[in-house]
Amino acid sequence: MTTLYVTEPRSLVRKDGDTLLVEIPEDKEKGTEKRSVRVPLIKVDQVVVYGDSTVTSPALAALLEQRVEVCFLSAYGQFRGRLAPACSKNSLIRLAQFRAHEDPARSLKLARGFVAGKLSNMRTLLLRSNRNPKLNDEAVAQAAESLKGIVGRV
Repeated sequence: MTTLYVTEPRSLVRKDGDTLLVEIPEDKEKGTEKRSVRVPLIKVDQVVVYGDSTVTSPALAALLEQRVEVCFLSAYGQFRGRLAPACSKNSLIRLAQFRAHEDPARSLKLARGFVAGKLSNMRTLLLRSNRNPKLNDEAVAQAAESLKGIVGRV
């Protein structure tokens, strides 16, 4: 699933043919110039809008027609609301999740995979943090190594 995140303040998302055009304004404080990004509608499964950005009515209509959910968050990521099409793409995913939940062996296998992935990502984060000379290299390396052992047992 491809998610379009609109994070720049005062951005405008509008429909232009079969694409979404995200217009990002100039920010003199950050020293960034005005720019535009084109995203094919067919590739978008979800849109997440942060802060005071705008999505035009034609863009919303096109997204709903493509069965794409639009989620609105505050500038700090607090959930504000969601616009969902009449028949969401997620219904089939949700049914598969319920079926997996009903099968204890499959649930256990999935849970182990989730935990292993989480631990692996934590280890990667620690190893990347270890590249920062300001951090205690030995403590970070030791924590990453202990996570490596845990991931192998999950």
